[in-house]
Amino acid sequence: MAFDQRTILVLAALVFGMSVTYGVLRVLEPGQVPPLAGVTLMSVERTATARPEDKLFATEAEQPWQVIVVHDSQQPTGSYDSVDKAHRRAGKNGCGYHFVVGNGTGSDDGRIEVGYRWKYQQTGDFFEGPEAEAFNQRFKTIGVCLIGDLDADAMTPAQERELTWLVQQLTERYDIPADRVFVDAGSNGDGTAAHFPYSRFRQAIAAVPSTSSAAH
Repeated sequence: MAFDQRTILVLAALVFGMSVTYGVLRVLEPGQVPPLAGVTLMSVERTATARPEDKLFATEAEQPWQVIVVHDSQQPTGSYDSVDKAHRRAGKNGCGYHFVVGNGTGSDDGRIEVGYRWKYQQTGDFFEGPEAEAFNQRFKTIGVCLIGDLDADAMTPAQERELTWLVQQLTERYDIPADRVFVDAGSNGDGTAAHFPYSRFRQAIAAVPSTSSAAH
């Protein structure tokens, strides 16, 4: 589906206007972390015969993903399992995100935990509100959750590195332009958090070559 400027503006309004599931994470009891399950990876775990991107794209099928949204959990600690537990308690079918990037508190620092929604290429469930289903399904949105409260603290260097690598891999694979990568972090309602490195992140994403541009 082609995206014109109006569509991009609508996307941005949806991202920053909908109520996200951050509040769900606040009901977690401290210390309750279920056993780790699923695929995990890091960009630095690379050998002559095994590449992390091969692990990333080892899915059951492949969807034409078009948009990426990055949230923070607004909790200082956690992991995929803690998000999964919170979402199940809220009536969701497990973790609504496709990826969770850890900060070293519930998993290895920077570790990318791959959700079942990514493995099976299923629609995410990380927004609330009447437009949530249409947003996720129509625009084929990939959801990434950063463990941490970016209003209060910065990402760790490893977490920032792995988030950047992950988004670069996804944008290149699916030819997602930088203006369809949205960061909706913090709790002030406008999608900005004091400690997210917006400029540095945008520069890194903009540097990814576009397949469609190269074709012309």
